[in-house]
Amino acid sequence: MTLDFFIPPSCVQTGWFFVVCVAGAGALIWCVAWLRVRQVATRMRRLHEQRMAMESGSNQSAASGRPAESDD
Repeated sequence: MTLDFFIPPSCVQTGWFFVVCVAGAGALIWCVAWLRVRQVATRMRRLHEQRMAMESGSNQSAASGRPAESDD
């Protein structure tokens, strides 16, 4: 006499676990990329604002006839 029985796979052995892991890895990569892009954009914006402030400062001193001041 034989007895047939079925042992269901554990949760880490299922296809759903694989799908969730791939989705989680993709979300993690996306978040890291998004944060890096945001960091670079903030840095570029600050540099742009600094350059515009420097240019407007040199333009104002040139218009007034005074030499531009240096940060030495």
